[in-house]
Amino acid sequence: MRITHNMLTRTYLKRMDTSLNNLTKSNDKMTSGRAFNKSYENVPDAGRALKIRKLIADDERQLTTIRDAEGRATAAEDGLRAVNSLLIRAEDLVVEGLNGTMSESDRKKIGTEIEKMRDEVYQIMNNKFSDKFLYNAAGNADGSAPFSKDASGNLLYNGYEVDAMKKNVVTGSVQYNNGSGYEDIAWNTKNFVDIGYGYDIDGTTSRVDANTAFLDSFSGVECFGVGKNKDGVPINAYSLLDSMLTNLSTNNMDGLEMDLNAIADSMEYLLTSITEVGARVTTLEDTGGRLEAELINLQETQNDLESLDIAHEIIYNKTFEQSWMVTLQMGSKILPTSLFDFLR
Repeated sequence: MRITHNMLTRTYLKRMDTSLNNLTKSNDKMTSGRAFNKSYENVPDAGRALKIRKLIADDERQLTTIRDAEGRATAAEDGLRAVNSLLIRAEDLVVEGLNGTMSESDRKKIGTEIEKMRDEVYQIMNNKFSDKFLYNAAGNADGSAPFSKDASGNLLYNGYEVDAMKKNVVTGSVQYNNGSGYEDIAWNTKNFVDIGYGYDIDGTTSRVDANTAFLDSFSGVECFGVGKNKDGVPINAYSLLDSMLTNLSTNNMDGLEMDLNAIADSMEYLLTSITEVGARVTTLEDTGGRLEAELINLQETQNDLESLDIAHEIIYNKTFEQSWMVTLQMGSKILPTSLFDFLR
């Protein structure tokens, strides 16, 4: 077969295009630092990289959720511990107040301090986290604080009197007297989030199964106590401090002594809540640590798949560059001089 000049030219131009394309791709890789810029350049690794990217995105999303929940749980625990510390101080003050030799002015000073502690407890119970009330599982539609006071000074939770509630000893749920008996409070809902374990939906209620998700809400009445003890003294920390203040101002020593005994009931409620919330914080810390370690491994895998081996690519790049220069030199023997000069 006779090889014509046109055939040589076409073959040369095709190989020159291939050589230039190889050099361009190598330069692009070195500029971007990526092993491939298009999925078709390495289909197997690109497919794996996409899966790894999705896993990384899922872990990052779950870590954000965990850190937010951890901050909320830590804030809730801090609030409970602060109230517990105030009750410990109140216990010491009540013991002083029961001293029969104490003067009226000294008893008033105790009353003033207890009043400040009562108001501080009220503020803590209405604390916010990220512009939302911390101890309000239901979440009022109007954005109002969960705890308030009626005209008589009674403590209310979402409009219901706290001291008139009670805790079901069997289910642990908070109940309110509806006039004909006690029933669970419907507005004490619970919020759940997915922290990486996945969650299931209850087919009967169409709600998240509490056993498969993380509880991310705090009920004010469950945290700070409801109802009264066997002596008729309020268990809620605010209501108990208010009772102390009343008995101090009226010199009711018998009532003050019952208040002193009720501190143990109120603190037991708080300590139970602190333990429960503390367990949540521990779970979040452990889960967050696991996800962070998993995220590091995934990022390393992604780096191995997508990042460029610079040392190897430099060698390839120099080889492609040399091939391109040789191709140009060969052109002087194949292409017309004018076209060759144009390419140079």
